[in-house]
Amino acid sequence: MNKIGRSVSKEIGCNMRRNSTAILIGTATFLAGIILATIYYRLPREHEIVPKPATAPTIETCKENSSSFPGLSKPLGSLKKYRNGYFPERVFDDGWSGADGSFDTWYGKHLAAMGESSLLDIDNADTESYRFLWLRSFHHPISVRIERRGYTFGLKAVELDGSGGYEPGKIRQTDDVVIYSDQWCRFTSLLDEAKFWEQPTSSDSSLGWDGAQWILEGVNDERYHIVHRWSPTADTFREACMYLLELSGRDEKSLGGNLY
Repeated sequence: MNKIGRSVSKEIGCNMRRNSTAILIGTATFLAGIILATIYYRLPREHEIVPKPATAPTIETCKENSSSFPGLSKPLGSLKKYRNGYFPERVFDDGWSGADGSFDTWYGKHLAAMGESSLLDIDNADTESYRFLWLRSFHHPISVRIERRGYTFGLKAVELDGSGGYEPGKIRQTDDVVIYSDQWCRFTSLLDEAKFWEQPTSSDSSLGWDGAQWILEGVNDERYHIVHRWSPTADTFREACMYLLELSGRDEKSLGGNLY
């Protein structure tokens, strides 16, 4: 073999030895990493805190915590619809005389424009439904309906482009929102704090000028109740209704501060 051949052969041999060494070092490093990782994850870590998953309240718990139901509610089967098909006959005379059909007509025409159905039509004992109808004199009418069917929940909000104290107008916006059990239980707990089921339908503050009607209906265990108030101030009834607006994606900023 000439001098050039011996030089090439020597260089090839050096390269092979270097590659073999690199492979051995890489393999050893890889195996050491696996061994150390296994040891680390098997060692007890005394200072590690694993947060417990939050447990959502159950429907049964919500029902057990309710103290105001059935209150003044009446069985659906005992109620007869007024002529507009949304509310029971003379329901607004309960506790406040002289209302006859004026409220029924006023509220009913807004619900009709929203494409809403009557809560009196619910015929399933395992369906619980509430609807907040918000009629501000000079601003868009809004309804928020929250419902539980068995263990599923939903919320639908409808906003019209008219005015609550005048003509309803047409549908401006509809929102369908997924609701979870903790949100449902929060709402029903607010209702309980407000003694919703024990409140009279009407009161001396059920009508005023240049304000808003806050109408909240409820159906639970095939029993119906409705409460309406004129621009309620800081109380738990108002808080429960405001929570429904919040769930629908509306807050003071989005409403332009027109919370009356």
